[in-house]
Amino acid sequence: MRSPWLRRLAPGTLQGAGIDTFAQEPLDPEHPLRSAPNTILTPHIARRSSRSSGTLQEGAVERLRLALTGQPLIDLVN
Repeated sequence: MRSPWLRRLAPGTLQGAGIDTFAQEPLDPEHPLRSAPNTILTPHIARRSSRSSGTLQEGAVERLRLALTGQPLIDLVN
């Protein structure tokens, strides 16, 4: 069976994908996601930059502030 990502990327249902974590790492060199259209694959280190670290910390503080003040969380998934 084809990956759910491939089923959505191939017909254009998704405009693109950035994938950093895979069920099996490292991703097999022959895995079809490696040649999927409009796809960026990173080796599970995409968040490790000075720019992303600050953004992640700010996001965590913002979510904590919202939770402590009883406001709805910005990315709550039910």
